[in-house]
Amino acid sequence: MSHETPDRERVLEIARDARIAMLTSTSADGDLHARPMTPQRVDDDASIWFLVAADTDQARDVGARPQVNVSFAESGAWLSVAGHGELLDDRDRIEEFWSSASEAWFPEGPDDPGCGCCASAGSRRSTGPPPAAGWPP
Repeated sequence: MSHETPDRERVLEIARDARIAMLTSTSADGDLHARPMTPQRVDDDASIWFLVAADTDQARDVGARPQVNVSFAESGAWLSVAGHGELLDDRDRIEEFWSSASEAWFPEGPDDPGCGCCASAGSRRSTGPPPAAGWPP
């Protein structure tokens, strides 16, 4: 059962506890593409921040068609946030979000010109418990 207006605190709890999210964007041919991403920060308004490679299909998709969905699934619940994605070349935020794990994707460090930020601001949120006992498998 989903709730179209879930409790804000529950939304933040699920999003902030998740290590991986699926960021879904729409390609030029209209296909949906979901890619695993590491949320760098979740703001109090539930905006979700990621580091993203600026020269990828994903970045091009979000730049051209900003409607996105970010989904999370943990052992006790799931969260889907539909909204608007925005690409930013914000060096201060990149520096703020930088970690040693980021180097695997951006070997030149936080000054890597191919590194950017993606912020997703959700306009619709749904949450719920796992669909059946024993989920996920």
